[in-house]
Amino acid sequence: MRKKRINQLLSILIGVSLLLLFALLGFEAVSAIRAAITQKATKDLYPVSGSALFDSIFVSAIAEEDDFILDKDENSFISQENTPAIGEIITISEGSTEWEEVSLDEEQPVLRDDFKALFDANPDIIGWLTVGEHTDNPVVQRDNAFYLTHNFFGRSDSNGTLFLNQANCIWPRDKILLIHGHAMRSGQMFGSLRKYKDEAYVREHPIIEFRTIYEEEKHFFVPVAGFDASMEMGDKWFFDALQFNFASIEEQENYLKQINSLSYWHTPLEWNCEDNLLILITCSYLHANGRFLLVCRELRENETVETVTDTLNNAAWMPIE
Repeated sequence: MRKKRINQLLSILIGVSLLLLFALLGFEAVSAIRAAITQKATKDLYPVSGSALFDSIFVSAIAEEDDFILDKDENSFISQENTPAIGEIITISEGSTEWEEVSLDEEQPVLRDDFKALFDANPDIIGWLTVGEHTDNPVVQRDNAFYLTHNFFGRSDSNGTLFLNQANCIWPRDKILLIHGHAMRSGQMFGSLRKYKDEAYVREHPIIEFRTIYEEEKHFFVPVAGFDASMEMGDKWFFDALQFNFASIEEQENYLKQINSLSYWHTPLEWNCEDNLLILITCSYLHANGRFLLVCRELRENETVETVTDTLNNAAWMPIE
């Protein structure tokens, strides 16, 4: 009798485990499909193409039906009637929840035409990022919470959306930009970012492209460091990922030295305090409140994609001490 009960319990446990496994696989499959659909919809809107026209109509229809678009200041939605027109510069004073419109002049940025369809869909858009094998997505900016759980179109979505840290500024552009994204198992968002832990992957996918909504040309970046770190102050592996400003050159040099000391590899390319940096950050489980960070520097005036790629593939990489 006891043996029979044990077998029954084992059967129940196996059955429940299988159900949980199938549920998890099903959730991940749905999540991957949802991410792919959202990615296609946004790519069709950038740049404007024949299919983009259809998606523009589709997105407009959704917004018209639900009578909402994203509000940049609150985790809520505002009526389309209160939304500033495309091309207007919008500033929000600290602690304010109201829009302040500023008239354009020659020195103020103008939204580029090929971003207008994306801006119509979501005025939080600030640029487009292309990294590695899977990441080819719009980048938004709002706060550091909303887009952890919402897609580009403001729908609840576990994939989230790539977003620029709320402390950053793209006009004028900060020397250090920090872009966040989830490490999805499907590879979507920053799901493939930790592949840059491997030196060989850096050589295979050496160029990161980023363009803001106010610029005609793309900015090209190359990885110069990749590492796992803790976001818990006091932890041995702590790294202050939110440090954008420095009191002195010495402080900034120490910041770069810390990055170099944590990196899994040492690039043959030079980089210093004069370079513009783009830091891509995603979740990691190696440390307490862990993150993986890929630090990239912008190509210099005397560099091209071809020369940088050639250097990474043919020059000697510095050994890790």
